[in-house]
Amino acid sequence: MQALYDLIPILLFFVSFNWLGIYAATTVLIITTVLQLAWQWFTRRKISSMLLATAALVLLFGGLTLYVHDERFILWKPSVLYVLFATVFGLSTVVGAQPLLQRTLGAQLQAPRAVWQWASLHWAVFFLVLAAINAVLVLHFSRDAWANWKLASVGVVLAFAVLQMFWLSRHASPIEPPETPGGTPLAAPQRPAALLALLEQHFGPGSSWVVDDSQHHAGHAGAAGGAGHFRVRVVSERFAGVPKLARHRLVYTAAADLLPQDIHALSIEALTAAEAGTG
Repeated sequence: MQALYDLIPILLFFVSFNWLGIYAATTVLIITTVLQLAWQWFTRRKISSMLLATAALVLLFGGLTLYVHDERFILWKPSVLYVLFATVFGLSTVVGAQPLLQRTLGAQLQAPRAVWQWASLHWAVFFLVLAAINAVLVLHFSRDAWANWKLASVGVVLAFAVLQMFWLSRHASPIEPPETPGGTPLAAPQRPAALLALLEQHFGPGSSWVVDDSQHHAGHAGAAGGAGHFRVRVVSERFAGVPKLARHRLVYTAAADLLPQDIHALSIEALTAAEAGTG
């Protein structure tokens, strides 16, 4: 559904181009892009960075195309956009805490930083190739050929995305949600030691610290069933390059044998050695 939503401006541009010409198609592209911005803000109360960048270039180059009545602006817009995307993907591999793809998919997939860097570089090179193809079409081919490629490039991007996910599946592992086996509850005094043992089994001896906070949650709905609340601090290099939410999922996965019969909630601090000041 999201892919179809993203395709709407391009599809309407293609139809308008074939029926009414490039200037009418540019007008349609601007209107549908503005409507996309408004819809995303209305439904999510935020606008994705990719849509914002795309919309800015559509408004700039599309507006210039209509104002100057020169089609070259809208024809070169894809190349400028692709170079911008390539730059962002490329720079994210050396600037910032995480490559761009890791920020996007890190909550679902776990992989070394080098894997995310290579995946982001793949996208950077791919967008540079698309920019070059658009430039060749603008300079050496008909406007019909350019419009046909503009539509076909959507399928090319989707196909490349599928290939990239296949590549990532061979180099990354999914972050599984914690299971809830529902075994026999332990006696309350046994729970901190059992939880600590599970955490150290997954993250290494001396990696973890557990405090039973159940007494502070006596009136909580979860406490009524007998399960406890615990504060945990885990220091492990397994968290390197992993987003906060994904780190918490790793901790919950490690504690899965005690969920939900012994643990109702965890307050988690998950750090690398460097972040904890012990590295």
